Amino acid sequence: MHRDELERLLREDLASSQDEASPGTGKDGDVSGASDQRPLRKRLADALNRLRPPPPEVPGALDEAILAMGRVRLRRRRLVPILAVAAGVLLAVTATFFLREDSVVAQPRPLDIVDAYRLALRLDRNETPESRWDVNDDGRVDEADVAILARRAVALPGAGDKK
Repeated sequence: MHRDELERLLREDLASSQDEASPGTGKDGDVSGASDQRPLRKRLADALNRLRPPPPEVPGALDEAILAMGRVRLRRRRLVPILAVAAGVLLAVTATFFLREDSVVAQPRPLDIVDAYRLALRLDRNETPESRWDVNDDGRVDEADVAILARRAVALPGAGDKK
């Protein structure tokens, strides 16, 4: 159906709508004349649909290339949260390693009674503490070092250090 046929259908529709404005009856005594108009309107809609150009053909190679690009982007979107979690875990493990309680990095604070208690626990478990815990400089870490740490932790400021 081309433009000429479309124009003919539009003229028929215009003529029938003017007939509806005048009193009369349609087929089978139908006053509105709607039974005559429905097929005409359907034919008009079909004609308009046929005038619409068909969708363009997409070559298979182009279609596959577009899909492949989408898959790559989807993988990247899935990978970013996984990498973020991995970086967070790595940061937490690194911070835990460097900021352990017995780490030299964590010792700018003064030693307290908890440090003496932890040293005592290590000695009870027959663990070998680091040589920095040898506070009385006798060459070994033992109960005497625990006692000195405990006394220092509870001593009043300015009371001095007794060995």
